[in-house]
Amino acid sequence: MGHVTSGEVTYVENGRSITVFCDFHGDYGYSFLSKAAISSLTSLDYVCQYKQEAMVRVLRPGGIQRESVLKQLHRYQAVYSLSFFLNRYDGYNAPLNRLQPYLYLAFLPISMANVKGTVQGYSANGVDFNFTSSDGNPNSYFVFFAGNQGFSISRLLNSSMINGWITAAQDITTDRYLPATTQKNKGYFMPFEVHFGGSGGLITSNTITHVEGAAVGCRFDKDT
Repeated sequence: MGHVTSGEVTYVENGRSITVFCDFHGDYGYSFLSKAAISSLTSLDYVCQYKQEAMVRVLRPGGIQRESVLKQLHRYQAVYSLSFFLNRYDGYNAPLNRLQPYLYLAFLPISMANVKGTVQGYSANGVDFNFTSSDGNPNSYFVFFAGNQGFSISRLLNSSMINGWITAAQDITTDRYLPATTQKNKGYFMPFEVHFGGSGGLITSNTITHVEGAAVGCRFDKDT
């Protein structure tokens, strides 16, 4: 197959037009979900079939975009896949903010995350960012809010672990940039909530200034 240019693609699902940004990397790529797509989709079964990783792109001040490939911690990669949900979180802990529509990216299920003394967290660009659960608080998720409503709960429990996916994010060339608007119901970059354990940390995006929004992409192979 010849070179394929990254860019926006629109397909029809259940009679609705869905726009995603396909970012190609040789024989695989990532479908970044627009806010409009998250608002229109009823399921992620088609667009998020590959459950071993997710790509998260951050928008920094000045329009700079960087990205991190998120996976389970290395110790769990053979045991647990990631889970992707729309407006629900089956088997995982509820987000503090439930501002629909939202995409919920889940790591450890409650049955594992509520065990005190376990090592938990995530991998970003091959680096494990982890903590030891001291209280069994079973949060283990990223949530991306497509509607841009104001947060009902704003909180920052800062740690190097909870910021790891931002600090480890890698530069990309501008030809792969997503449309950078953060306007309501437009573009790809969304407010977010990231919460791990009680002792892992918590971010709601309105409490930090070094990131203006985040976008999420699901991996695909070109032959799927």
